[in-house]
Amino acid sequence: MQVNLLPEFNLVDGILLWPLVFLATLFTIVLSWRRIHQWWLAAAWIYVGGALLAWLILYVFEFILHVPFKLPWQVRAWLTSFVAASLLTVVSCRKSPRWKKVLAIGAIAVYALTTLVGINAYYGLRAPF
Repeated sequence: MQVNLLPEFNLVDGILLWPLVFLATLFTIVLSWRRIHQWWLAAAWIYVGGALLAWLILYVFEFILHVPFKLPWQVRAWLTSFVAASLLTVVSCRKSPRWKKVLAIGAIAVYALTTLVGINAYYGLRAPF
């Protein structure tokens, strides 16, 4: 008789995705908080700049380097949010206390894990077999 001590869960069901999205959002809010007036406006502009940077990277891969496959919009959205949140995290590290810099390292890891799980969930929902 075989006993499985680890519970089985499916990434597609969102049992891992939604807590990671919540944690990534929490990291983004904490790291973008500043003591300046209208900090949210500065954070929004940095996030938009990161999204444009991600769009430029995807454009270069698709149209200039002629990568032979086209990514669906859902995967593009996950990649764009990863690049934008990572850029916001890097910019927020300037002139910040040490605890914020340490938190930023963990935040980028959470952003990467959230992006990977989100893309995995997308392809898991649309399995070709």
